[in-house]
Amino acid sequence: MRKFIKSRCIFFYILLGVIFYFTVNREAATINRLNSLKEVERHLYNFSVGDEPFDAEQFLWGARYFKELIKINPNNAALYGNLGFCYYYLGDHHKAIEAYKKALSLDSKLYTHHYDLGMIYFYANDFKNATEHLQATINQIPPTVKYYLRLGQRLQENGKDELSRGIHHLLSKAQEDESKAYEYLIKCFFYNREYDIMREVALLGFKSQPDHEPIVYFLGLSNYLLKDYEKAIPYFDKAVLLDPEDTSAYYYRGLCMDKLNRQREYFRDVQKVLGLKNLGAKAHENGPIKLHITSDLQVLELMVTK
Repeated sequence: MRKFIKSRCIFFYILLGVIFYFTVNREAATINRLNSLKEVERHLYNFSVGDEPFDAEQFLWGARYFKELIKINPNNAALYGNLGFCYYYLGDHHKAIEAYKKALSLDSKLYTHHYDLGMIYFYANDFKNATEHLQATINQIPPTVKYYLRLGQRLQENGKDELSRGIHHLLSKAQEDESKAYEYLIKCFFYNREYDIMREVALLGFKSQPDHEPIVYFLGLSNYLLKDYEKAIPYFDKAVLLDPEDTSAYYYRGLCMDKLNRQREYFRDVQKVLGLKNLGAKAHENGPIKLHITSDLQVLELMVTK
């Protein structure tokens, strides 16, 4: 009996050793694999800021990379957001939406996830869900900006100039994102033909970002659609100053002039539109969707006060 117990104990220890060996090796292999994929994260970030072209293979490896990281840290919202980023550009919008939803369920304060989800819904013509997430983006950016300002100042005071410059880059990006969130929220109401709300949102956007040309243009357009032609003209005037090649602004300003029987100014704008068309200028239109990837710096600094 004792011999059997002893033999069983030996077998048990051997089994434990085998399990330990494979567990350690598996963890080591995982770490090695993640380290080998670290360069992929750099490529994805460079693509997100426009410094590198799209490379499908890199995005496939990126999705694998973030899935491996999620296994290690399943409650990290930024990792799910970055996974959604990869899925979107790989063309799997359903998986992208699910990943972003998971990110928001873990941390609803990262406004970039609302922004990205809002943009995905917008280009899917789901303006109801797009409106919800773009409005959430606008609501969350002001406290984010205040936090960045405080953090950047604190880092500068502590002599961490490089990190401080990184925070100022994030601050600039947040302000740019606020402009785009207003722009696309206005477009949601435009496509839903809710022109009264469109004008209200455009006015708020104009107060916040008075030199963002699409907001100025849509504020003029909302007044035109509501037949308030006198109010529309000054906004179209400013729009063409900000972007002298926006044929839509000239076109609708011309229509306003026609409605007000100001024929000389009407023909001036018609001629301008025709001249710009001949030069190949484009009318105001939707630009390509651009999502975010959360950098190491952004994750680190956003976690400081949590």
